[in-house]
Amino acid sequence: MQGFAFDLRQSLRAFAREPGFTALAVLALAIGVGSSTAMFSVVDAALLRPLPYTAPERLIQIISVEGTGQRVPMGAVEFFELEKRATTVEAIGAFYPHSAIVASASGPRQARVAIGDPVGELLGARLVVMLIGERPGLDVNASMSAYFGYRPTPSCTDADRSLISNIHDDGIPPAQAAGDAAALVEQILATRASGVSALLAAHANKQLTDQ
Repeated sequence: MQGFAFDLRQSLRAFAREPGFTALAVLALAIGVGSSTAMFSVVDAALLRPLPYTAPERLIQIISVEGTGQRVPMGAVEFFELEKRATTVEAIGAFYPHSAIVASASGPRQARVAIGDPVGELLGARLVVMLIGERPGLDVNASMSAYFGYRPTPSCTDADRSLISNIHDDGIPPAQAAGDAAALVEQILATRASGVSALLAAHANKQLTDQ
């Protein structure tokens, strides 16, 4: 212990005699530690830490590839045929950043907000948030809506989702909408419900509080 104290005093004296060298050494150490921490954070998030989904080791991505090896979007007919014939996977979900009504054996299926429901169910998500740009031709084209669904399933309807709409500069400003969305997420996770069920749960909680 005495040897360590002696070495420490000698080091401090040397640093005091050469402040320029001291500042350079501290800066080099700070850069080295900071860059190492940043690299580990990226590696940890991308490679080491498990994905925040149910059984992430069982998840796979299915892509469509043309004859030249180039990836191409998978069409609705191709997807439904794959969904019907696949035997090596438990379930298949699809996501495509586009709004469309597609035909299936069970009838027309909406591929807009509801597309998040089967994907959320496959991933075991507690909450799915879909950000949808409004369709051209409405009063404000540069508008967005956010849909929130708790424990989504393909059988969910619009009544099962909470909604923040009219997000644009002249409606609900984006910064305010972000705060409202954060508060709504906390409420949904606390009540374990979204949509009409969340409203009923909030009303029941208010009545208990008033009593």
